[in-house]
Amino acid sequence: MSDGEWRYFIQCDWDDEVTDIREQFPLDRMETLKIANKLGIKHPATTDGTPYPLTTDFLLVLGKNETRRLTARTYKMKDDDLDERTREKLEIERRYWKTKGVDWAMVNETNVNHVLVRNVESLYGFHDLTGLSAPEPWSFQQLAREFCERFGADDAPTLGDLCRSIDADFGLSNDETFVVARHLLARKMLLTDMSDPTPFALRSLAGLSLTLPSESVNGAAE
Repeated sequence: MSDGEWRYFIQCDWDDEVTDIREQFPLDRMETLKIANKLGIKHPATTDGTPYPLTTDFLLVLGKNETRRLTARTYKMKDDDLDERTREKLEIERRYWKTKGVDWAMVNETNVNHVLVRNVESLYGFHDLTGLSAPEPWSFQQLAREFCERFGADDAPTLGDLCRSIDADFGLSNDETFVVARHLLARKMLLTDMSDPTPFALRSLAGLSLTLPSESVNGAAE
């Protein structure tokens, strides 16, 4: 992926409405050939003249079961100077998805929430704590339980203050509890405004919410 495509992917991946992302989705070559012929456009082909499949950057699956629907998105940089040939290929792509009844659109940097993307990227390494060091194998699970029990009951003003308080009580000094907090954020068990540029450690506890009761955290940090 290009940097821009990667940022758009992260944003889509975080979106609760998006249940699957299919990247560089190939279009049916026979159908795009028919569209190209109808438009009088030369279909993309290899150097020996063999037509090759067009692809759509992102085919998003939105919702589940009865509400499930598809959305197709092609990413182009905002300052791209789309030449005539590029526009021709995009028109083939647009008409292809129109025949499928699928919403298609071109997206660029203006469609990306860069603050949200940076926040989500900062949590990627904490979605799974397997392999991360801790004083004892059980430490992260115990700290997750302690965090949930004290969340909302502790007088610490910020997330960082609460984590440091727990670390102090357990005799820890390497931000282990903040590792757990970021794990809970990555798993959406701890919710906050991801469009807020404030560092997570400085966020007021009043602006965060826990989505699971303390007795449900046994597997939260495994």
